[in-house]
Amino acid sequence: GGARSSIGPWSVGWQSSGNFSDSASSSSNWSESSDEELEAFFRGRWFDSTGQFYGGGMIRILEAGWGLENPKPKYKNSKFSIQDLPGHRKMLIETNKHGERRFMVTADPQEKVLRVRSY
Repeated sequence: GGARSSIGPWSVGWQSSGNFSDSASSSSNWSESSDEELEAFFRGRWFDSTGQFYGGGMIRILEAGWGLENPKPKYKNSKFSIQDLPGHRKMLIETNKHGERRFMVTADPQEKVLRVRSY
């Protein structure tokens, strides 16, 4: 499977890493999926097929954090943190010498994408 783009700013396409839960994707209403399934949906390797989010670079979301795979030099000194938000969303935070950038990420298991919005 390749990536699937979707409508909206910075929709990040799914890059298969073996973490995706089929039961979450086949659910008729994704809000019926268990918290555990939705939590597992976030974890893995993702990229933005439009190239707007970190230049289309591969990001990895883990249980306790996130980061860029093979980051460009300008991101090498950045620190990356993650916060859980209500409604099956997460806040991805990049902190560097210029300050902080925040991205709100919402799971859309039916479309197999994460919807990312600069916050």
